[in-house]
Amino acid sequence: MLILILGTWGVLRYEGVSASAVGLSRSTFLPAVVAFGVLWGWVSIVGVGYLVVTGATAQLGFAFDMPWYWVPIWFLLTLTVSNGLTEEFVFRGYVQNKCTALVSSRSHGLSATVGILGGAVLFGVAHIPIGLLLEGVPPTAIPLIILGNLIPGITYGVIYYLTQNVWYAGFVHGFGNATVVPFDPSAVPSFVPVAAVSGILIALGYRHMRRDARPVTIDIQRQPSKSTE
Repeated sequence: MLILILGTWGVLRYEGVSASAVGLSRSTFLPAVVAFGVLWGWVSIVGVGYLVVTGATAQLGFAFDMPWYWVPIWFLLTLTVSNGLTEEFVFRGYVQNKCTALVSSRSHGLSATVGILGGAVLFGVAHIPIGLLLEGVPPTAIPLIILGNLIPGITYGVIYYLTQNVWYAGFVHGFGNATVVPFDPSAVPSFVPVAAVSGILIALGYRHMRRDARPVTIDIQRQPSKSTE
């Protein structure tokens, strides 16, 4: 993960773009924390409310196969360096912006769509070694690995496009990998789609409140530029 961060940072510097320009800065950190706090609180309320209404209160409470004091550390690491923030910096902060810039189109919507899809596909491709080497998935399942990561990649891409905030996209990504909520998520039907849609809706609210959150593209001539809508 450290290699990915340093490598992406180095490529951005080579292309004349700072990490803060793609949404990884001190000014975007606090808004991301607030937005993610709203997301976590909302999905927790929805999940707890559903289980209380249906009488499935036995599914309430945190349950982990690890000592309780490791849970917040594990959660924070998953949100940041071990998964969420690292991969979003690479695949949204750089790859998505680069794919957007490579599309020579007068249609901003088309360029943004290609950028989101390009970042999502490469996000899925990057998970092939993990599936083959760490999870023992057979080579015949490579298309499933890519497809299985495509929808999450598109979700994170849309969230990043709306907010231009790597922190928030990374926190949402990490939350998807380490769903720490005060109930068993598997006991709540459609919990994952509800969390994903909620993350996008909060991103829309973020976009409305922070009108300076406009897409930044990495120009193919090594010149950072602001896209116009």
